[in-house]
Amino acid sequence: MNVFRFARPPESQGESGIRDRARALAFRPGGLAAVLAGDFLIWTRVDRGNSRSLATVVLALAA
Repeated sequence: MNVFRFARPPESQGESGIRDRARALAFRPGGLAAVLAGDFLIWTRVDRGNSRSLATVVLALAA
């Protein structure tokens, strides 16, 4: 007898459904983190760098 057959609720969507929900939930915080990181990179280059280092950061963010 499989003791784990009741571990999954019957309304579960399976592994691919869980993966899709996780991606959908992680998209918004991940995008926000990327925007904040980009803002921080630009801010530090403007504050402490020169125009050439700022251009390098902008080029890196575009890639």
